[in-house]
Amino acid sequence: MKKKLINVILLAITTAQMISALISPAFTAVEGQPIFTLHILVNSADSLQLEMASALREEFAKNGIQLEIVSMEVGALTDRLYSETASSYEDGGWDLAFTTWWWWPTDYMWFIGCWTASGWSPQGWNFMRWADSLADTYLDNAMSTYNKTERIKWLHLWQERFQENPPVALIYWPVIPQLSDAKLQKVDPMLWTGNAWQWYVEGKTPEDNVVIKYSVDGDPGMLNPWFMDGGYAHLEPMFSPLFRMKQVSLEPPVYEIVPELVESYEFSADGLSVTFHLLHNVTWHDGTSFTARDVVFTFEAILDPATGATSYGDFSEFVDSVYMVDNYTVVLNLKKVAPHLISMLSAGGLSILPYHVLGGVPHSELRTHETNTVAPAPGTGPYKFVRWIKGQYMELEAFDNYWRGRPFVDKIILMVIPDPITALQALKTHEIDAIHPSQCQQLINEIPSLKGLTDIAVRGGVVPAITFLAFNNNHTILANPYVRKALCHAIPYEHIINDLLKGYAERANSPVPPYWFGYNPDAPAYTYDIELAKHYLEKAGYHYPLPTTPLSAYTTEIITTAICTFIVGFLLGYFIIKRKQK
Repeated sequence: MKKKLINVILLAITTAQMISALISPAFTAVEGQPIFTLHILVNSADSLQLEMASALREEFAKNGIQLEIVSMEVGALTDRLYSETASSYEDGGWDLAFTTWWWWPTDYMWFIGCWTASGWSPQGWNFMRWADSLADTYLDNAMSTYNKTERIKWLHLWQERFQENPPVALIYWPVIPQLSDAKLQKVDPMLWTGNAWQWYVEGKTPEDNVVIKYSVDGDPGMLNPWFMDGGYAHLEPMFSPLFRMKQVSLEPPVYEIVPELVESYEFSADGLSVTFHLLHNVTWHDGTSFTARDVVFTFEAILDPATGATSYGDFSEFVDSVYMVDNYTVVLNLKKVAPHLISMLSAGGLSILPYHVLGGVPHSELRTHETNTVAPAPGTGPYKFVRWIKGQYMELEAFDNYWRGRPFVDKIILMVIPDPITALQALKTHEIDAIHPSQCQQLINEIPSLKGLTDIAVRGGVVPAITFLAFNNNHTILANPYVRKALCHAIPYEHIINDLLKGYAERANSPVPPYWFGYNPDAPAYTYDIELAKHYLEKAGYHYPLPTTPLSAYTTEIITTAICTFIVGFLLGYFIIKRKQK
């Protein structure tokens, strides 16, 4: 009888344990277990990105999101972002990444390629793979009329829609300091060396053969401006687009587009073609005359997908064809009206290159041609190429026959100084005269000590750029707009701007810089709000467990004990009653 009783009790305990195992998942919430994990890619050479990522990791964790920081060399990082977008980091793609996009300061010429479905990478710049048909309609309408009032209306609607369904988390508009010798004038944090033809040095004359040494963090990745995805500071003084950007004022930033290779131009009545009358007195650096044939060759090559030009997507989106009327007249036929056309034609990526040098090269071979890898083709710009010692410097010399006249500065030497602190020390000792803005932004902690120096200038302001946290909209989790909104509310904006950037940024509510025409000051801005982030995560179906209390930590054990007690008690009672009945 005792043996039978023991067997009954063991059976009861085993049964209770099985029931406990079945009900445990429904009641147990392990504290600290993430609701999901995301990976953020950061540039290994950018300490600011690492600091921002660390701040996000801490904040995301408050709502149960585990953020893994992946530090990558910039080339590998760029390949991940702009190749065919995989669904996640684990699949060879990416989840999150910091990005700063620079805009040309006079119009919205890259916005279609950056923010619409037609600009999905690798054809365009929309590596986030954001698709919003309503937003696309608003932006297309804004870029399909020459009526400025109509454009502003559609741009305002687009900015509001952008924030309603965010493809990225807008963090700040950068305030980029430009560090240079105090006597060097017109050096610009947005144009870099693109307006070197405007530079001059107080107390000097052109006869002094002024040499400006300008620090950059590395060699150019290409020498042909059609493939410009870096190396702008090296290339823009050498090559000329049809129009050129001119600095009017630095503080506040004001720019205007001026003709560079064009004497005059006119649009057709329907706005679908433009006739350009070219300058007659322009020569290439090798002495050959510039003609319409060079313009036609350039635009046909850029419009050919086989070339792989960086501006192909933006340019082909509205340009249909180009033809030469005579040696100094060119007509550009458009697929649709293009209010941003002249701005586009002032960008370095659409620089005109010489037909007599490159016309015989197959378009598919231009990227690997020696003019993109060894020494650049001659240009028509204010400076000509002299020499390139890789890893050390590139030397440019003023072009005597530049149609505006020989520039004030005789030589520009682009010095490779990878470390910003080393570059700053060289500026202090007058071994260099200016520091590239990308390095200046990494020196914000040093700026307070520079403002008391009379021989070093700290200039600059809000540049036409936007820094954001990009979301891979192909990602299973990030495809949900509520998750993206939650992440937007989990970013410590004030900490990033005030503590990490020392105030060298302004809070952004739009991809559009605040001083542009069409900027919408009423577009909503996301604020740091952990509770609101939690709310949006719950709307997306993600519930992060509350911290367990001492009592709730034992909820499962209490239930299990009660079940065991009940079953054992019931069976014992039943057994005893049966025995008494006997």
